[in-house]
Amino acid sequence: MAVSLLELSGGGVSLEFDEPDLAKIRAAIATQFGEILVLANGPLLSEVEFGGERFVYYQEWTPCLLSRSEKGASILRLIAAMLSAGPADCP
Repeated sequence: MAVSLLELSGGGVSLEFDEPDLAKIRAAIATQFGEILVLANGPLLSEVEFGGERFVYYQEWTPCLLSRSEKGASILRLIAAMLSAGPADCP
């Protein structure tokens, strides 16, 4: 699984991953934060909520989750760290 974390100007974070890894991303989110709520769904992007924060799921080129707040950025950093660690290292 290839996951990358990009720090964006303005303090945002983009968690980028390959399309085949979407199920693993969803499972990691569900394990740590519970259900993912889809608030708005469009052809290229959706607005989702988990962990009490809202994110943009963008899927035109490389799928990614974009934070909308500093707390959301921290959540994406945690997910990236969980997925980058081996299964034995995950909480």
